[in-house]
Amino acid sequence: KLFSRLLTALTLIGLSLPVLALVRLLGGVEVQQMIGVICLCAVVALTSAALGLMLSVIVSRAYAVILLAYLLMGIAYAFVPMIVMVYASAAGARGAMRYIHFFTTYNPFMCTGFLASGQMRVMADQWGTCVLTHLVVTAVFLFLSALLVRRLARREGDANAAYTPAVPMPAPAPATSVDDVPSVAPLAVPVPPAGATLEYAGAEGAMARATAKRGRANRAVSDNPVLWRELRRPLTVTLTQRVVGTVIILGLLVTTYSAAYANDALNDEDTQIGFSVVFHGLMMLVACVIAATAIAQEKEGDTWTILLASPLSSFAIVWGKAIGAARKMLWPMVLIVVHFAVFMIAGVIPLWGFVLVVSVIVLYNTVWIATGIYLSLRCRKVTLAIIINLGLPVLLYGVFSLVLGVIDELMHLRGDLIEQVTWYLPFYYLGEGMNRADDLTVDLPGPGHSKVSGEAFTAIAIVVGLLHLGVAVAILSWTVARFNEIVGRAPQHYPLADRIPRRNPTQPGAKLGLPTS
Repeated sequence: KLFSRLLTALTLIGLSLPVLALVRLLGGVEVQQMIGVICLCAVVALTSAALGLMLSVIVSRAYAVILLAYLLMGIAYAFVPMIVMVYASAAGARGAMRYIHFFTTYNPFMCTGFLASGQMRVMADQWGTCVLTHLVVTAVFLFLSALLVRRLARREGDANAAYTPAVPMPAPAPATSVDDVPSVAPLAVPVPPAGATLEYAGAEGAMARATAKRGRANRAVSDNPVLWRELRRPLTVTLTQRVVGTVIILGLLVTTYSAAYANDALNDEDTQIGFSVVFHGLMMLVACVIAATAIAQEKEGDTWTILLASPLSSFAIVWGKAIGAARKMLWPMVLIVVHFAVFMIAGVIPLWGFVLVVSVIVLYNTVWIATGIYLSLRCRKVTLAIIINLGLPVLLYGVFSLVLGVIDELMHLRGDLIEQVTWYLPFYYLGEGMNRADDLTVDLPGPGHSKVSGEAFTAIAIVVGLLHLGVAVAILSWTVARFNEIVGRAPQHYPLADRIPRRNPTQPGAKLGLPTS
């Protein structure tokens, strides 16, 4: 399982060798740097795959495994070094070097940065230690995965051993004549009187009564069962997962607040730039992953055929999945709103800054929900849909900006072309808005650098966010229009939903789901 999934990643790493060899011929890059970068890329792929393999044994949902893996790697590679360096800068810069030496022993991103900048000699060539550390961690993850799989196999074996098949009764002797056939009297089924309750006898009756006592009353399903089901599917399934997730997130926030307070930066509006960028990046990650698994997970779970065979329109399926994906992001968004509301009440950021951050995080991420639903419908595998949807923000915000920057340099436009990206770049609105939270004017996007008030800047950000929302609606509408063609379902000239009679809850049989009119 591990190496079959790693084949593509290792192939891409191998294909990068000719490019690095060309760079080596041009000069400026040592052979040791090339080998170090290749080894670090390989062990990062190996360790990440081993972590995902172990989590996939524990957690059943694909998007939960991906988000949890990103969370753990983010804590290890980004959060812990950031917090430690903040405390080190508060105590003085003398002890910061020893922490950097320690982080380079396990952080491949820091090692790659030192290798690319040619400063690895200062770090005493610690990339070899980083590679060995990741190999050891990979071995530990694989060992734990094997133990978990063996435990599941034993549990499955015990469940199969506990099942005893029923022994068939011997067949009766064949009758030689008509008189030998015994007559069977018709069964008399007692009809209970009106208002009486049924009593069950024996062990089956006791089990039925216990089940009826434990179970809760059934809730009526709405006329859109897809939306009804998606709205009742939370981000985490069990109560234990919710409690553990809440404790971890609150612990990370409290640790971050305490580190900022120790550095006397908690009441600084520039600190909110980091919070806003990190929160927006996390919500973008959650939106890309959850939306990309909305339909693809139905396909892998063999429930997609049943959903297509039901008399549901493409509008009900697509929009139900999209609204359900947005519903799963509700509680993380509530936490973000509470965070910035507290700092707004404390006077760190103004009211327009609060509205700016919340609007950008909500509106600009709707596009990735729409693209995720479309890719989830198009792709067979969950992993492929997630990878493509995660690559779209990188392509739009990173690669496209890089191409414009190259064209800008070639045509000597002095940055006028590359700065056009800031009109739709959410990180510009977050950074510029929080940076000028205590000023009366803010720089507009684009090359003009015109000054506007904070309220006008927020209004422009909201208008651009509404354009993002319009693009999301257009993508979902186009997906609805092409739904039958994509999935191979025959079009409904006369939709069944229009001919199914509505249920009247006041008439008999309504609670059984029977049409009453």
